[in-house]
Amino acid sequence: MHDDDPFGFDSLDLGWLRAKQGVKWHRSRGELLAAWVADMDFPAPTVVTDALRAYVDRADLGYADFRNGTGLAELFAGRMAARHGWAPDPSLVHDVCDVVQRGRRPTTGRRRWCAG
Repeated sequence: MHDDDPFGFDSLDLGWLRAKQGVKWHRSRGELLAAWVADMDFPAPTVVTDALRAYVDRADLGYADFRNGTGLAELFAGRMAARHGWAPDPSLVHDVCDVVQRGRRPTTGRRRWCAG
């Protein structure tokens, strides 16, 4: 990266991108280019790969135990308030260990939001 390319767009290697197995680049062939740029187009930060390797090295791939909380609910609520003017109650935001979650209605009729 350099001053006139602070996000590294110009330094991306097209061959490296096209070698990926994800649909975005795997299906893009010839002169056709995927039209969007996302985090998957850049190498993962070292802090992330180091943390993942530590879990793999320990064979610690089970479901996380969130009973004591992680602090993510409060961070999520604060971010939503700061960015969108919406202040969800952190007690209704729950950590999850799935890749994708959506809001769901518990029996109380209140909406719970999942962050994670």
